Amino acid sequence: MKTQRFERIELRPTGELYRGDEWQPVAGTAATVTTIGEVRQRSTLTRVVAGGLVAGPLGVIGGALLRKSTDDREHYLFITGSIDWTVPVKQYQLKDAQRFALLVNEASVRHTRLEAEASR
Repeated sequence: MKTQRFERIELRPTGELYRGDEWQPVAGTAATVTTIGEVRQRSTLTRVVAGGLVAGPLGVIGGALLRKSTDDREHYLFITGSIDWTVPVKQYQLKDAQRFALLVNEASVRHTRLEAEASR
């Protein structure tokens, strides 16, 4: 396995996670990607009025049914271990963050197993 990166975090084949000058062993760590917030929809007065002007009473109903979406979601990569790290994730990075979290979790299991075998 070669060094994997997401944002400023590196997962090295030697079993360490680095973030700038900080590092921690990957064994015993867990990585998750979490979404906080929601997508909200609401009718707007502008759409109702515009619908009424364009199509009369049916336009008012149609304008009320057309809803404006507000996306208040925030995404984060959490890595918990001997040091806890939180990394904000942009929407376009979501798949890469999920892939990186999977790699960290797989490496954690592998290196934890190796450490257990070495201590026998």
